[in-house]
Amino acid sequence: ALAIVAVLGPSLVNVVIALAFTAFPFYGRIARAQTLSVKETDYVKAAEAMGQKPIKIILKHITPNIMAPVIVCLGMDMATMVIWESGLSFLGLGVRPPTASWGIMLRNGYKYIQVSPWTIVWPALAIAFSMIAFSLFSDGLRVALDPKERNR
Repeated sequence: ALAIVAVLGPSLVNVVIALAFTAFPFYGRIARAQTLSVKETDYVKAAEAMGQKPIKIILKHITPNIMAPVIVCLGMDMATMVIWESGLSFLGLGVRPPTASWGIMLRNGYKYIQVSPWTIVWPALAIAFSMIAFSLFSDGLRVALDPKERNR
């Protein structure tokens, strides 16, 4: 992400492009692994035996069953993306200053750390609490979307 933003230049759109571009292979691997697992299940084989078209099998049987792990991983990665964006903004490669960013707040407060250390405490706590919130949200999604967990 650092190299992509360095080449494209610092802006919110470029940060989003860089984060999406670097996270895309991870989600592709998860989707592929889930697809390989789901396509071997009995209900997919039964749909094939009944003569359903491949596109209908993909849309009706495979896609809904691979989305739960992808959505859960997305929730977990939101915490990581907050850190990435804050880090890029702290280095001056993220969003530009009228746009609010915790990385910019940390960079501005870093200059005054000897005089007023609380200027970096609040953005750092906001980052930490958002990471905890995204992790708890993702865990709740995992429980809600997992059929095995739903029955417990």
